[in-house]
Amino acid sequence: MKFDFATEPEIRTELGKRLADIRLAQGLSQAQLAAKAAIGVATLQRFEQGEGTTLSNFIRLVMALGKVEDLNTLLQAKITTIEQLEQQHALKGRKRVSRKVT
Repeated sequence: MKFDFATEPEIRTELGKRLADIRLAQGLSQAQLAAKAAIGVATLQRFEQGEGTTLSNFIRLVMALGKVEDLNTLLQAKITTIEQLEQQHALKGRKRVSRKVT
């Protein structure tokens, strides 16, 4: 699913489905994943059904599934012009620590 024109409930439903698919692929029951993520089973069930949860619970689930690395590309700024690339490069310039004069 592409999220370009999806509504908020559609995105919640898709994320819940993806999380459930990963959980099943890893051979975990809902109770096992909930325990591993330190959340309630009902909370996990609601999330998998697309009813949503808190950001904290979502992060706990991602961590419990060993998928933290997948967050690296989430909301990452995309460089689309040369000017943006130059600005990003300029921000990464060397910085020196000031010295105390004695």
